[in-house]
Amino acid sequence: MSSERAPGRASAWQRWRALPGSERRLVLELFFLLPAVAVAIRLFGIRRVCAFLLRPSAPPVAAPATGDDARTRTGEDARTRTRTGEDACPTRIAHLVDAAARRIPGRPACLTRSVTLCCLLRRRGLPATLRVGVRKSEGRLEAHAWVELDGVVVNDRDDVARQFPPFERLNLDTQSPETL
Repeated sequence: MSSERAPGRASAWQRWRALPGSERRLVLELFFLLPAVAVAIRLFGIRRVCAFLLRPSAPPVAAPATGDDARTRTGEDARTRTRTGEDACPTRIAHLVDAAARRIPGRPACLTRSVTLCCLLRRRGLPATLRVGVRKSEGRLEAHAWVELDGVVVNDRDDVARQFPPFERLNLDTQSPETL
């Protein structure tokens, strides 16, 4: 077996070393958080897990000023917005969640990845929303989960809501764990 890799392609170790310290800490946290969320969903159900993990824990990030400001808020702004002093934008956090999930045995499902991402974004004060959609394909019902920030998809294709029409009133994260 050859240990040669494509020219210009860094090894996993080189990519790990190139990450800023805050992102390395986040990836290590994800190696524990993703399996824990998967197990919690199986043991306690999605409603209780969401009620516990998706409760707001940081003050919301202020939206940009409106009015005479020539810059209007776009989807790209929502995807790259961070709290003051935060180190990673929402799309970068989504990328790290997916990268960690690819390296976990049993590869966490989209629901686990999306609940985890939504939790991380809310901990940073961002108003992330967990979305779940369904479709019927070849006689089978298929479901998919993703995260939106200000109505903009963060961890999936922009057209995912057309592929999997979302439930409008799922409200997974609005009840306290005690009432579920």
